Amino acid sequence: MQRSSRMVATLAVAAVMSTFSFAHAQCPTGDCGVVVQQASACSSCNGSGTAFGYPGGCGGCGGSGIGGGFGAMRADLRGQVDQMKYQSEKVRARNDAWPKPFQCADRQTYHNVWNGFYESGFVAQCTLIDDHFNNETGELNPYGQSVVRGLMKNSPNGKGDVFIYDGPSEVEFATKQRSVNDFVSTWYGEGKAQVAATNRWPLQGNGLRVETTNQLFSDSTPEPIIEVPTGGGSVAQAAQNGGG
Repeated sequence: MQRSSRMVATLAVAAVMSTFSFAHAQCPTGDCGVVVQQASACSSCNGSGTAFGYPGGCGGCGGSGIGGGFGAMRADLRGQVDQMKYQSEKVRARNDAWPKPFQCADRQTYHNVWNGFYESGFVAQCTLIDDHFNNETGELNPYGQSVVRGLMKNSPNGKGDVFIYDGPSEVEFATKQRSVNDFVSTWYGEGKAQVAATNRWPLQGNGLRVETTNQLFSDSTPEPIIEVPTGGGSVAQAAQNGGG
């Protein structure tokens, strides 16, 4: 009786070992990592694509089950790490190049402060007043024609704007505007200049004279001095009285 039981156990062990050997021969080592787990997954797939209750079976059986899911997670995490490295490298390169990426904006901000002054100076330089027109006919006089010629030839970037002071005047603004438009159209072509009105009186003067005046004013201004009291309320006197 004992001999027959021993034979039955031996045959059962041999059958199990042959099953594992067959599974090992059929399933390549994949994301499962352990041959026994792979064999169990393959034996439980049976072509149905499921293993251990998870759809898709084990990665070793061609599915994306437990092992395949871990592989996808690792790949996704690796992609995130690579993206973080790329962003860090870009930030490092930007900081190494300081202030190159930012000096353009700084320069633009600085010049924006002066753009208003430049524009005001340009308008003042290009503004015509009554002295440039004939008070009886409203036509440009030789002085006005010379100024318009200079504006048309020397305006920066082909900017042919001409301004006419629209304030208290002996000549109507419409007459002066027509005269300027006719002169520009005759000698430079139709629409070569934009004739507009301005209510700002052109304050003009000699720049060298203004600079010299400002320099003399600066040289004659005394340097600021902080007066130190010498009476009993001074700090030095208090230190002498209280020091020991």
